[in-house]
Amino acid sequence: MSSDYTNVTDGTPTKPDYTPTDPDDNYTADLQFANVFWQWSKGEWYQQSCPPGLTFNSRLNLCDWPRDANNDAPFVLNDPSLDKNAP
Repeated sequence: MSSDYTNVTDGTPTKPDYTPTDPDDNYTADLQFANVFWQWSKGEWYQQSCPPGLTFNSRLNLCDWPRDANNDAPFVLNDPSLDKNAP
């Protein structure tokens, strides 16, 4: 599978620093890791991860095939199947 991401095994996603004002705005993509997203619940952001091989699609608010997700993050966290440098 071809990909535009670099896999890293040691990284810390950055929690969003805002409070959603729209009740339907409960999900947001992580800015560094394409396979990580954040879910707003009960006044707090919670880190979530996509299953192996998938990245977060912020248009649809779900994990999707990388070719369909259009995620601009440069890295994936602990998912060598999406590493552009993998053999």
